[in-house]
Amino acid sequence: MLPILFLLFFTVKQSLGANILVYNPMYGQSHINLLGNIADILTKAGHNVTVFSAEITPDLKPFGTTEDKVHKVALGMDNEKINNKEVLTTISKIWDNKDLIAFQPTDLEAFYNCVLESHKALLKNEKLIQSLQNSNFDVAIHEFYDIGASAIMELFHVKKVVLVSAIGDILPYTFEVTGIPHFKSFVPAWLTVFGDQLNMWERFQTLQTVYSVERIVRANERKVAELFREYHEDFPDPKELLLRKSGVILANINEFTQTPRPLSSMIQFIGGSNLYSPKPLDENLDQLLNKRKYNVFFSLGSYVRLSEAPLRIKQLFAEAFSSMKDVTFLVKNENDDFDFNVYGNIMTKAWFPQKDLLGDDRIHLFITHGGQYRGKPMISIPIYADQILNAKSAVRAGSTTILDKRSLTQERLVRTIRSMLDPKSCQAKKAKFIQKSLEGREEEYRKKIVKWVELQAEAEEPFDHLIMHSRNLSVLELYNLDILGIIIMLKIKTLIDTPDYDSDDSIADGTSKSISSVPSNFRASSSSQVVDVDDFLVLDTGEEDLDSKKEEVTQQIAKNEKPVDKKLQLLLSKAVCKPDIEMTERNEKRIGLRAMKKQRKLEMEKTAGKKWFDMPATEVTDEVRMDLELLRMRSAIDPLAFYRKEKDEKLPKYFQFGRIVDAPEDYYSGRLTKAQRKRNMLDELLHNNEFLEKKTEVYNTLQSNERNKVKGVTMAKKFKRKINFEKNKKAKK
Repeated sequence: MLPILFLLFFTVKQSLGANILVYNPMYGQSHINLLGNIADILTKAGHNVTVFSAEITPDLKPFGTTEDKVHKVALGMDNEKINNKEVLTTISKIWDNKDLIAFQPTDLEAFYNCVLESHKALLKNEKLIQSLQNSNFDVAIHEFYDIGASAIMELFHVKKVVLVSAIGDILPYTFEVTGIPHFKSFVPAWLTVFGDQLNMWERFQTLQTVYSVERIVRANERKVAELFREYHEDFPDPKELLLRKSGVILANINEFTQTPRPLSSMIQFIGGSNLYSPKPLDENLDQLLNKRKYNVFFSLGSYVRLSEAPLRIKQLFAEAFSSMKDVTFLVKNENDDFDFNVYGNIMTKAWFPQKDLLGDDRIHLFITHGGQYRGKPMISIPIYADQILNAKSAVRAGSTTILDKRSLTQERLVRTIRSMLDPKSCQAKKAKFIQKSLEGREEEYRKKIVKWVELQAEAEEPFDHLIMHSRNLSVLELYNLDILGIIIMLKIKTLIDTPDYDSDDSIADGTSKSISSVPSNFRASSSSQVVDVDDFLVLDTGEEDLDSKKEEVTQQIAKNEKPVDKKLQLLLSKAVCKPDIEMTERNEKRIGLRAMKKQRKLEMEKTAGKKWFDMPATEVTDEVRMDLELLRMRSAIDPLAFYRKEKDEKLPKYFQFGRIVDAPEDYYSGRLTKAQRKRNMLDELLHNNEFLEKKTEVYNTLQSNERNKVKGVTMAKKFKRKINFEKNKKAKK
């Protein structure tokens, strides 16, 4: 009966969980491990998880899971047809590459070609496709370097997708899916080598790289669309599928180490979700870490192998490490003819328990390609793909120093290691601060993964409310270029249509509203003129018809009234000299160069300068002089405090008085009464009983010493006379 109940409970639990597909192609070991860890987290949460992996790079460990309950489906491939050899060849030559980063946009094209071969192999395997279609997955999880992943999800009849990014939010499709504008002037771009502070040339190079990547990505989109339309003629556009099915992006970054940039609620941070409590090290490693004062771990990841480095690079590391006898170096190195172990302080292994090792407090420094690991300061040697961006983010956070592989020398490496082994170094302090900031976040990120995947699985449609409407706008609409264009056109039209009333040509042609015979000295401004109308002056501003003004003047004459133009009257009133004309602003009187220098020197001597916040040269009265002399004797007033010796015996020229403002709580505890408050420092000292007692004690001590000194001198004289007397007495005998 009990086994039946257990089986029933297990069946009910499985039925309550979601049916999840994790597409985990073998791009790189870190990517495989990230998606495998997500599969393990969801399996522990009670969901039915299937991991589907295509063997793009057969040397890597597939699936990346540790849970036995995870269903694993592998797609075998013909390695002869995989073009990944081009990428691997590029990696093997990274140390001789003149570029800072070996993986360039041209290598991206080779990478897409080998991924395309995996899609072709999948489309030929109809039995596998049918099996995964019948699984009726509720939601799928995959990375989105390649648009083919969205086409595969459509092939398996998966309607909802959770996207994962192992390198943060810098992928080209991130901006298209979320609707975040890509500000290339300060947001790092994929396959670039710059951070968020770029000069003009770096911004130009960033634009060049972005558009090169864009061209390759669009070409890959067309190839993928054509390939899947060979399978089904009416197959939807893969990019449209990506935009329609994506609900949330799980980015393998955290908010404390990522470079600041615009974000969307669609992007959720999960950086560190694969970190668990470190396990105890084996006996050999434990003893090794106790041998020397410092321990350094050296690893360049799974793609970059130290064994494939040139001999000069291996010798450089070996000589640099062996020169530091008080440091033990743990070096990750695959099968290699170069033997690092002949040096006494270097130990090499093909595999180290990295997470457990970095969780040990005896590891003082991590030399790697980039990343953030358990509060350890790092020396980053970026080599491949996005490693430079990870390293620059860590440098901006303050926990890392970057060494360029192209200019790496033994002296520079030793000097950098020595500076960072100091626990008081800036990088060590920053690394500890980051570790403290992220403490406990690992479990929070794991819960976040489960939460968002479950929400996406339960939702009838993707989370449209998280998507910015900006992704549906054109460039003109997004940046309001259409409105700005209209405003500029209207402004230009206004400038063109505005008549030039000062133009002599317009007057000659009769196009101006003014009379051509008006003298130039009657003009009030560029748009107003004084006109003689029947022996009277009228101000023509261009705003009113001149004929109407003439008619108005004629009517005033008929009524025997004096014709008055109000605007002209106002203009003439301002032309009359008034009593305050002497007070009007005049041109400054010119002075000679010598007088100017003398005047400038006098002005400069009035204050101590900008470095001292323009402190004035205060007038020195007798009372002020007394306070200044007391301040010069402050070392005698307070013997427990140390004061720097004055450079000069003169009183300071530049000083300023300050006023002590009592805090509100001082009203009850520390406030002085009016009787206790004195006018100057000398009065305060003379009425300070504690100060007087101390100084009286010092004075008495000095007087006592002086008396003892006098007494000693007297006794010495008596003793000397006595000795002389005895000598004389003996001499007489």
